[in-house]
Amino acid sequence: INTGYLKLDHVYHLIKNNKEIEDSILLAPTKSNVFPEYDMSLFIKKIVDEILNNKKFKLIYRPHPGDLKDQYQKKKIMDIYNYFKFNSDFTLDINASYLKSYKKAKILITDFSGTAYTYAFCKLKPVIFFSKNEKNFINSNLANLYYFKDREEIGTIESNIENMNNTIDFVDKKIESFSININTLRYNRIEYFDNSMKQNLFNIKKILNYEQNN
Repeated sequence: INTGYLKLDHVYHLIKNNKEIEDSILLAPTKSNVFPEYDMSLFIKKIVDEILNNKKFKLIYRPHPGDLKDQYQKKKIMDIYNYFKFNSDFTLDINASYLKSYKKAKILITDFSGTAYTYAFCKLKPVIFFSKNEKNFINSNLANLYYFKDREEIGTIESNIENMNNTIDFVDKKIESFSININTLRYNRIEYFDNSMKQNLFNIKKILNYEQNN
């Protein structure tokens, strides 16, 4: 029984009246080494360094929670933090909740973390997907998943770190167009958006009534 997406509705309600200044790029990679041929784990430091050259935005680096539980990956994260910690435009977010970072971010950058669609559908703000090996990726079985088919509906794909700031500027200028596209995709992909609680309660009552009558 499709009753909508409770988590998405919950996050949407927590940030829909956001009053934070959206002055940041949120860098939120997926868990390292899940698909090492395609993820951005080896390029985080270089990507952070490149984005910090864009003085228009601050940068929030939010590593995947799974990497914080891995001592080897956690050490890499802390090495990145120690390298950039004196840059006032850099923030490391290792909080359990991502809401504060969501509120401050105008654009999200990831490789293929699920947070991409949660962020886009909650805020109607775009995502840049860093894909270091896109030419090979589009010929893989992964490319058939809706997650990857829909990437350019909620943002754009970038393979070149040196071009990242140009892509950020492009997305920023087109942000209203991306918002319209994201809203359309959300309507097509998420049934009962912002109504999932009512749908859950309705169907629970329906099931209980059926059980009582049988």
